[in-house]
Amino acid sequence: MVLYAPLSLFSLFISTIALLAVGEYSGFAVSAGRPRLQRAAALAAAAAAPVLFHLFGPSVVGPYVAALVLAAFAARMAATAAPLQGAAAEVASTVFGVLYIALPASYLVAIRGLDSGELWILFLFVMGWANDTFAYYVGRSLGRRRLSPRISPRKTVEGAVGGAAGAMAAAWLFAGLAGLPMSPAAAAALSVPLAALAVVGDLSESLLKRSAGVKDSSSIIPGHGGVLDRFDSFLFTTPALYYFLSWRTHYLL
Repeated sequence: MVLYAPLSLFSLFISTIALLAVGEYSGFAVSAGRPRLQRAAALAAAAAAPVLFHLFGPSVVGPYVAALVLAAFAARMAATAAPLQGAAAEVASTVFGVLYIALPASYLVAIRGLDSGELWILFLFVMGWANDTFAYYVGRSLGRRRLSPRISPRKTVEGAVGGAAGAMAAAWLFAGLAGLPMSPAAAAALSVPLAALAVVGDLSESLLKRSAGVKDSSSIIPGHGGVLDRFDSFLFTTPALYYFLSWRTHYLL
């Protein structure tokens, strides 16, 4: 999908991922009594975001957010049989879930549309997977100081440092082997803030799950949890990489 699919098909692929992830979020972050129209509005907005990015680019963010807020209120007001208590939280949760998940995921479509966009997406994935893998094994073998004991007791400072080192090594190798339009040293340097954002993304989802009392966002991927569990660390790194690349294109060339 990343390397060979046309951008239109890739945007539909990301729409599917956003749809599944927002559906998982709605399942554990919102009360069971939430009106169906509210959930439908969230899912529709999630699926639409990547397609709109394909058609109009990131400039669609402003109108999209305004339309999302309007749709969330309209869906809640249309649920005339639902009690009014908790309506504010339901509207806020609908808007937040889409902004937290679907909008950042849509930046994968924006990156894919850039020069060498497919390589940059692979760079993001390889760096993120290396960060997670090294953080896990270094944390298990050397971890002593808890990074955020209330949110994720198993994550350690040593693991985070090991993850950043793994991300740097992976970025260096990928840039050299894949022909990324950036020097290996610059790619390794870029991986450091991205690795930090990946940790924030991982902890952010852990915070939401812990507040809801669930371990995984779903069980759709056996042994791994849900779609949101697999993509949480990319929700902050993807927009950051896109805007870095845009800045680099406009000001350094």
